[in-house]
Amino acid sequence: MHIIAEIGINHSGDLQKAKSLIKDAKLSGCWGVKFQYRNLESFYQSINEIGDGILFEDLEKCHFSDVLIHELREFAQALNLKAGISFFKTEDIITFKNGIGDFDFFKVPSAECLNIPLLKKLLSFKKTVLVSTGGHDFADVVSGLSKFKEQISIFHCIANYPTKAGSQQFNVINHFKKNGFKSVGYSSHDEDYEACVLAMSFGLDFLERHITYDKNADGLDHSSSSTLKEFSQLVKFSKNIKYMLADEKRYVNQGEKINMQNLGCGLYLRKNVRAGTVLKKHDLEIKAPRLGISLGEFLAKFQKIGLASNVSCGDYLKASDFEGSKLFEQDKLTYFAKK
Repeated sequence: MHIIAEIGINHSGDLQKAKSLIKDAKLSGCWGVKFQYRNLESFYQSINEIGDGILFEDLEKCHFSDVLIHELREFAQALNLKAGISFFKTEDIITFKNGIGDFDFFKVPSAECLNIPLLKKLLSFKKTVLVSTGGHDFADVVSGLSKFKEQISIFHCIANYPTKAGSQQFNVINHFKKNGFKSVGYSSHDEDYEACVLAMSFGLDFLERHITYDKNADGLDHSSSSTLKEFSQLVKFSKNIKYMLADEKRYVNQGEKINMQNLGCGLYLRKNVRAGTVLKKHDLEIKAPRLGISLGEFLAKFQKIGLASNVSCGDYLKASDFEGSKLFEQDKLTYFAKK
């Protein structure tokens, strides 16, 4: 699983702050970082609504030119991070000028999920293309992007900033898989970063989240972002999630065996007993540590089976002491513990 730190606009237009966020992404163990580009001259036809004005002011303050974004890309790649970028319009790819092919991946943001000309243009660079689906009806997404199932990584996303607990709809990830999408991801705007760990359990190829220094800072994205510490936790879980979800038959690991020995009680002989004897409970004493079988195992498996050989007073009772028994895990534990 690849963890992507979205630099977005959390740098507040400060180039050195942006580089510092990239460094933190590297320290956390992230796979890559992602930038955003808008040509502000053509982003809005007009600004008439209050919301438009607030958004435009924030974007204008945080705007980086294509030259500065390339500087950040080179900085990230020098740290062995993958560098990606989001475009909102096909025309913006043209105004971005040269060097677009130097990015490692591209992202179609949720607002442009079904912008097929934009998607095709990004696919023409023969790089990984991620497509976010926030704010779109599932059926429309599947229908609109069905021709690209093998070419893109489709990202489940809830386009609320932040996304409150209970709004995640994670089963959509499974539905994308059932509908034939080869690669899936999750773009997180969650108020609680721990929701990302739950998303991982659905089997992701990518997980993207904004990175910040202060989740309470003024700005559009900070409340749905994570700090270095939280990103480090996400990377930790991403590296271990497949083992945490292993669907194998339950097995007992060596640490558990040692704890059962130290914390549990075993059965010890109160007297010398000859081979062939069927033991009764009064022949046994329950004591710690548990070096052999427990009382529960004795009652379930061995109380009607004779002993395979003589046992002495004070010996602990092992599974292999019984006729026809094989070397059980408890006996392996005894050998391990005594070494």
